[in-house]
Amino acid sequence: SLMLERILNSPRNLESFAKYKAYIDELLYGRITQYRRVIFCGMGGSGTAAIALFSFFRNNLNVDVKIIQDYEIDPHLFEPKTLFIFSSYSGNTQETLSCFNKFLSIWKGNPSNEIAAVSITSGGILLDVSIKNGIPVIKLPEGYLPREAFPFSLSALIAISQACHLFSEINWEKEIQNTISVIPLIMDEIENKAIALEVFLIDTSPETIKIPFIYATGKTSGIAIRWQQQLNENSKHFAHVNVIPEMHHNEIVAWERPYPFILPVLITCADDYPEHIKRMNITAELFIKNEIPHVLIRITEEGLAGLWHGILIGDILSIRLSKKKNVQPSPTKNIDIIKKRLKSFN
Repeated sequence: SLMLERILNSPRNLESFAKYKAYIDELLYGRITQYRRVIFCGMGGSGTAAIALFSFFRNNLNVDVKIIQDYEIDPHLFEPKTLFIFSSYSGNTQETLSCFNKFLSIWKGNPSNEIAAVSITSGGILLDVSIKNGIPVIKLPEGYLPREAFPFSLSALIAISQACHLFSEINWEKEIQNTISVIPLIMDEIENKAIALEVFLIDTSPETIKIPFIYATGKTSGIAIRWQQQLNENSKHFAHVNVIPEMHHNEIVAWERPYPFILPVLITCADDYPEHIKRMNITAELFIKNEIPHVLIRITEEGLAGLWHGILIGDILSIRLSKKKNVQPSPTKNIDIIKKRLKSFN
């Protein structure tokens, strides 16, 4: 399928970073470059790119990050040295546009070079309104579903991160080149992990299908959320996400016995906190002791290649599962109904 083809080619799409970087450097030239805080507004696939980037590289962050997935920006967030990022692939996402308008009304009433904004979009209203108000825009290529545009959204965020020094001690050019060269070499391993998960989730027939409960660490939480959304949209399938250590204070108690319709999946990565890895291992031991079938995914690559490794497992699994369940990955009927209903309210 076209979607699978795009997923397998996704590492190459990270090369768009160079173009975005040249553009954003020029736009931000002479402006404030060291921010204290980032307010990111974006829904769905556009939002998940930020969640994935900021969680996976959390140890290197120089700024406070707040991710808003709603209609409103709290006025008290407008402080000096704040960078606002508005990301909507279509450019027409209601919630993101609402936040953008809120930003404009406060920013225009109090214009200060201590507060800046940048938009990421392929077109739509966000592109027009950004240009009209002199807000820099990174323009993504058209013709993708928002969730397929994930590599472009991520590349744009990386370009902004480099220009605005949001992370310390990361050479993004090197990270991207490394990802593009490493991922093809481990593609078999990635596909095998997706196949193993598929077999666990739907071993014989759609009647025995299980729901994955994806347990992540703070660092791998963005990967888990991407898996959840890809399974929701491409496979029309439920998935549940929780994060260690918090789930050790509540949800773990529910796992005193197996549930035939639930499959726990644990995701850890190479440079996770030692405490988190220890907790993951204890969780796996508990599952073994209670005879609970589970899958433990260990990502051994560091940096962006590790993030991409994790993301691709879920992407490929979501397409394979859609085939097994005999559902089309592209259409999202219920989302269309909701959008239509909301239009009729306006």
